Amino acid sequence: ILIYEMLIGIPAFYSENVQEMYDNIIHSDLVFPSFVDATTRDFLSKLLERDPSQRLGTKSPQEIKDHPYFDSIDWEKIYNKEVDPPFIPRIKNETDTSCFEPDFTNQPPTDSLPETADALGESVQKEFEGFTFVDNSRLRDMSGDLHTSA
Repeated sequence: ILIYEMLIGIPAFYSENVQEMYDNIIHSDLVFPSFVDATTRDFLSKLLERDPSQRLGTKSPQEIKDHPYFDSIDWEKIYNKEVDPPFIPRIKNETDTSCFEPDFTNQPPTDSLPETADALGESVQKEFEGFTFVDNSRLRDMSGDLHTSA
């Protein structure tokens, strides 16, 4: 699904209506824009095969690597890190977001930490029973004067 969306620009079986999209996933044929070549169509169709036993890669990852879609890929060179990336973004520093669309970088964060541990709920808290790690640097930041001994 991800490869389809990266190549085509929208998810496979996409519809603005979620129920219709679910119906498309179950019943509709995969549709390709005219710019998608036959090898890519074959590759995506085999990856998105509804029958898991017939899906490309079911037997092994090598099955995917052997598909003609990857004919130009030298897997050994990639494994040995002998291939230069086709694109290296130019960034000013670690926090430079200029390579990301402003539509995303201008969005306010929607997730936030709960104000108290209790806000997570009892069922979530049980997942952390026996967990004892404490990030001392965070505690130091919070207390301003934490001393630890070894």
